[in-house]
Amino acid sequence: MEITFQHPKSSQNYVADINPNATPEVCLAGLQKESFITKGEYELQNSRTGHQIPTGTALKDCAVLHGDHIQILEVNNGAGKCLI
Repeated sequence: MEITFQHPKSSQNYVADINPNATPEVCLAGLQKESFITKGEYELQNSRTGHQIPTGTALKDCAVLHGDHIQILEVNNGAGKCLI
């Protein structure tokens, strides 16, 4: 299925043909391999539903559909992260 990934720091998009059984880890590894994002910690969120796609869960199991836009959210570590 065709998915548009939205860069976490810019307005750039990356359109990819993704297997519906792919997990966020597979998607992120492919985006890093294509130099769309740098190595780091990220989460994926479906823009259509507003729901996060949990680690280890297939896109199809999170109601991701052909044509959806997926936001890549950078996970902050260390300074500035609220632990309360």
